Amino acid sequence: MRGWTSSIGGAVCVGAAMWMLAQGHSDKTVLVLAGAALVLFFRGYQGLTIGEAASDAMLGASFVADPKRTAINYASDRMDNLIGGDDGNEEHHRIDVDKIMDRYLDERSRNAPAAEATPPASPFGFGRKGI
Repeated sequence: MRGWTSSIGGAVCVGAAMWMLAQGHSDKTVLVLAGAALVLFFRGYQGLTIGEAASDAMLGASFVADPKRTAINYASDRMDNLIGGDDGNEEHHRIDVDKIMDRYLDERSRNAPAAEATPPASPFGFGRKGI
């Protein structure tokens, strides 16, 4: 029952969009309200409250209003995640080559076939049929 507040917020956004359409307004504001209503209904269906879903609705609304600016702002806000910024865990980014080689050699020695004591006898003759 946590998603009721998001569903109510979505209904309010739909009502405001319908009221604006009835008044003769058909601009980006109506699209923004309709997009926010869809996001709020969906996030309410997932069980999120209005406080948790509002950031998603605002992101969607700003994308409808100005897609280019929103994409640039979103990318710049998340730049450290996109590039692989410092998360404080240096061990996560470091590769230990010696440990990798040791593990490879252990696996190789475990899965190696048994060596034959004598090599197989070579066929006498020449070619495929032994001529």
